Amino acid sequence: MSHNATKWDEKFAIDYKGTLCSDNMTDVDNDLYKRDCPFPTLNKGWVIQSDYVKGDCSLQYVDLYGSSYTTKCLIYSVAAGIPFCLSCYYLNIVHKSRVSKGAAKPNLMEKMFSLNVLFSLCLLISGLDIDMVGGIIGVLPRAALVGFGIACVMSVMFMLVSTWITILNTKGKTATTPGWLKVAVKVSTFIAFLGEAVFGCVEYIPGLQPANAQINSYGTYSGTCNSIKNGILGFLIMFWMFIGINTGLGVNKKLAAGSGGGPTTKEAKKIGRMCMAMAIGCGIGSIYKFLFIPFRMGKTVVMDYPCSESPGMVSLVGMILTIICWVIVFAQKPGGAKKVEPKKDGTASTKTQVSSSTMSSP
Repeated sequence: MSHNATKWDEKFAIDYKGTLCSDNMTDVDNDLYKRDCPFPTLNKGWVIQSDYVKGDCSLQYVDLYGSSYTTKCLIYSVAAGIPFCLSCYYLNIVHKSRVSKGAAKPNLMEKMFSLNVLFSLCLLISGLDIDMVGGIIGVLPRAALVGFGIACVMSVMFMLVSTWITILNTKGKTATTPGWLKVAVKVSTFIAFLGEAVFGCVEYIPGLQPANAQINSYGTYSGTCNSIKNGILGFLIMFWMFIGINTGLGVNKKLAAGSGGGPTTKEAKKIGRMCMAMAIGCGIGSIYKFLFIPFRMGKTVVMDYPCSESPGMVSLVGMILTIICWVIVFAQKPGGAKKVEPKKDGTASTKTQVSSSTMSSP
């Protein structure tokens, strides 16, 4: 179905909502179709057809959703707010513990909790308007927040894998991180933030879209830009998947040759299992990145119309990211941590030592 302004106007005048929610809309060429109202608004004839007036876009998506959308946003914001508070608390604990020991550089736990603070804060803020229809957070700010949060998670993964490999390479008291791995972590982190936080916003820029789509006020995004971004990030995730598989499978070989003063058999096996689990997660993530490329490449993707008139309580991406946020908190929770008390002479002491198998960074 190609775009024909007169034809659409005639259909809208007869049955505005029915036309936009019909099966025929699935065949519309999004490069040619022009939204009659900028996202997230609708013609006031959406509810009562007799109220339809061409060009009157006074109805908001959120007007249809009512309090259910407020409840949805509240649930996701609170779900992200709790790990945000916990991460801030644990970050303070591990920071004071490091300072009390005289260590100058932040350790792994400190870096991870710092990233999780940023990650959970992004989720908390974006959750205030999780579907971008409430007028609180626009399309571009939310895309930047979610993209930055995802990049933080990927950075945590890079650091963890790097630390695990370093532990496995430990000989005696010497921990060695391969040079190629240091470079891989830095380059991967740069690509993750560039791809998710920057290009996650670029794909919405009207200038990248056909003339009609540019009028849609961020109600569309460039499927080509989105596909290129997902393709690059998909290969990046696959790269780390293979690193995880290689490390996980290499543990048995390492044990067969003897620990050589490195990690114990129990520790090595645990790291091997974690690497394999990470590899499985990366495999799933890369499949997700590649899955929609054939359907979006070379096209303009239009935001859905609220045909159900209900926001639904499930936001797949938001739910997955929130779960990851909680997992990071509990996986790296410092054991036996208590408040660091400063002494009068300026030194500090802890009542209970902070402990974690992944606390020290290479």
